[in-house]
Amino acid sequence: MFNLDSADSISRADPSGHLRGIDSYPEQLALAWRQAAGLGLPEGAENADLVLLAATGDAALAADVARHCVLFRSRLPVVLWQDSALPAFVGPRTFVVIVASGTELAAPGALAAAAAARRASVLAISDRVDAWRGLPSWQHPGGEARGLFATQVAYTLEVLHKLGCVPDAAPDVAEAIEVLDRQRERLTAASPLRRNPAKRMAGQLIERNTALFVVDELAPAGRRWASAINQTARAWSECFPLVDADQVAAGALFPEGLIERYMVLFLRGADEVQSSQLRADQTRLVYMTGGYNTDSIAAIGRGRLAQLLTLAQFGDYVAYYLALCYGVDPSGVGSVERCGGSGERGALGAGA
Repeated sequence: MFNLDSADSISRADPSGHLRGIDSYPEQLALAWRQAAGLGLPEGAENADLVLLAATGDAALAADVARHCVLFRSRLPVVLWQDSALPAFVGPRTFVVIVASGTELAAPGALAAAAAARRASVLAISDRVDAWRGLPSWQHPGGEARGLFATQVAYTLEVLHKLGCVPDAAPDVAEAIEVLDRQRERLTAASPLRRNPAKRMAGQLIERNTALFVVDELAPAGRRWASAINQTARAWSECFPLVDADQVAAGALFPEGLIERYMVLFLRGADEVQSSQLRADQTRLVYMTGGYNTDSIAAIGRGRLAQLLTLAQFGDYVAYYLALCYGVDPSGVGSVERCGGSGERGALGAGA
């Protein structure tokens, strides 16, 4: 049985130090915000009628967090684009922001070149400057792709801030740094199982598939949860927007034998409107009375950025501890000794 309170066991199971990336959310956010503040937008960006955030994978989730922070306040439409080809509307009045990092930059580089050929303003946010054929770029420190999440959020948000999509993002960033630091104390590996809700949640997910419901304004955090469970723990997880809850719940009756193999989680906002509260409560009741294990996780903070990032960080911790219990290296390389069967679930807490 894997001991989640053993520093030595965790160190051996995490040779690449994946945990450091999760722990560093607040420092990443603070450093990236300071660095991006001193950078300038490319010529013509201020004349754009539309902002296109082009990204895939975890970079798309980071860009979408920034987009959701300005969604209802922006003077410009901000669109998330995850395709390899540009939409037909991209032209001289479009500002294309490409968020990408790592070594697989050929496709994003071609997308940037195609946007420039249409005389759109282009900016790349990346850990490399040599992949953009001389086009403007904001370079940030490199690292493992999933570990750059908070950095990419901060850089993308600063682009939108400089465009005037949000009047002043500094207070939101300061709040997010503070609550992320506070949450880390509860969820990091040094926090014992009895007081660590992320470790206990990982115990509930052992040998179960995870279905996530999240309100639309916090959707990127829900998708980050699913992505982290998929990639870090190599386990099944899927995220559903709460607006689709009725349709999804209608298909949750059969096969009955799988019901006990699912965990249904509700990611809740700190300031939900009454309609969202009611829909989440009613949907959870449907699953509970149907025999499913259910639980909820609440965001922290008043601002949208703080709520999105605290939920995303919580999910990263849960996926990390679940990976250790499944006996896989959370970085995605190699494997460690797998936990036993039902004994661990009882020891770590299989909630209902």
